[in-house]
Amino acid sequence: MDVAQTSPKSVVHPETSKPIRGVSFGTNQPPDAIRQLIRRWLTDEEANKILSRFQKACMTNRQVLWSGMLRETAQQWADAHGFQTLTTALGPLLYHGDPSPQTQAPPRYIHGASIIFAWFISQGDLVTVLSHPPPLLFHPSGQTFYQLYEEPIIKGKMGNRPVGRIDTAHPVIEVANDFMYQIWPHNNSSLWIKKFGILDIDLPWRKTKLPKCTARSDRQANITTDFEQSKGYKAF
Repeated sequence: MDVAQTSPKSVVHPETSKPIRGVSFGTNQPPDAIRQLIRRWLTDEEANKILSRFQKACMTNRQVLWSGMLRETAQQWADAHGFQTLTTALGPLLYHGDPSPQTQAPPRYIHGASIIFAWFISQGDLVTVLSHPPPLLFHPSGQTFYQLYEEPIIKGKMGNRPVGRIDTAHPVIEVANDFMYQIWPHNNSSLWIKKFGILDIDLPWRKTKLPKCTARSDRQANITTDFEQSKGYKAF
């Protein structure tokens, strides 16, 4: 279906409760371009632990990526609708010790985990991306982490297979919180516009900025990203 205006319970199908199996770096290697991105931020040991976690924790076709909003907004929507964000999928790997801003994994770890997450879920039938409403779904600069890395991966533009379909929803519009529709490979934004019109509201874009260079990511210095830090809490 292109449009789902349903309760959280009704959008969960029986097969979605089953973890995704059969994907590993040993049996289904990501293409070189994706492996290079992963190794820019992670050691092989870290990458393998993250992938193992995703294999156990990820439910089929129930993963969410997001861009242009606070992490808390995306997480609340995902929790309410039975979806998994990167935070959900990482689980205990997100922290080194008891959960707190002080023990949270560093940005380079989150960057690398995001690449693995995008590649892993691209092998399914559906990925849901939370965004701004039409007419401009994503950042006009084209320079967010999602636009530079995650979107090319889930669309199969880095030598990997593409996901079957990308849906979107717009959590920042409260009256349309449950309205989901397809944006790729077919763009059904007209369904949203027909129902809600072009809203006359001001939704400010988050500033993109250069990530900090590290020994493993010095080539990244010229690429802006959607990752932000606020009071020690990373908004991914």
